[in-house]
Amino acid sequence: MISQRGRCSDFSGLALPGQEVWSPCGDGVLDPEEECDDGNSLDGDCCSARCEFEPQGSACGDPADTECTDPDTCDGAGTCDGNHAASGDPCGDQGIECVEDDECDGAGNCTDNGFASLSTPCEADGDVCTNDHCDGAGSCVFLDGVICPACEACDPQIGCVVAPKVDCREPVEPFKALVLLKNQSDDTKDKLIWKWIKGEKTDLGDFGGPLSVGSL
Repeated sequence: MISQRGRCSDFSGLALPGQEVWSPCGDGVLDPEEECDDGNSLDGDCCSARCEFEPQGSACGDPADTECTDPDTCDGAGTCDGNHAASGDPCGDQGIECVEDDECDGAGNCTDNGFASLSTPCEADGDVCTNDHCDGAGSCVFLDGVICPACEACDPQIGCVVAPKVDCREPVEPFKALVLLKNQSDDTKDKLIWKWIKGEKTDLGDFGGPLSVGSL
């Protein structure tokens, strides 16, 4: 009689006394002549139907081929490796304004990182002279214009630059206005002289505060 493990346990004539009868390949018992025995007689799982290791790189397991995983392959020693992309590798949405870049999670999945947070700077119109921000829902919206410091103006390509104000008043005749600044070592003798001979009527209140943006 042959035992459940395939070894001779009496004198049934199947084997001589003292001899061992090895169990068949695929019963889950690793015998000396077997490299592996995974309990089945199928190929494609890294242990062949002949109980031999399938070659390194042989197909096995999950055949999925996505941004975050390649098809599984055998390691040549009976193990099926999941060939996942590393955690943090790019996938899904990439380089979209107001949308966070997606990343692989290291387990074969692509993690959706959602939208950029509210008020993240963006460019809705390509004009750096506008303050554009993400709305937290994946869109870039225009909020307001850039206010440049005094004696600067906003260039749509590079932003605030030193320049005359674009809305300055001009005389109706050339050379009929004068601005003269005198900076003396004695600050009490500093002077600002402004002459407006031929131009739009200007009241004292039109000058505004000398330190505020938007004053004449």
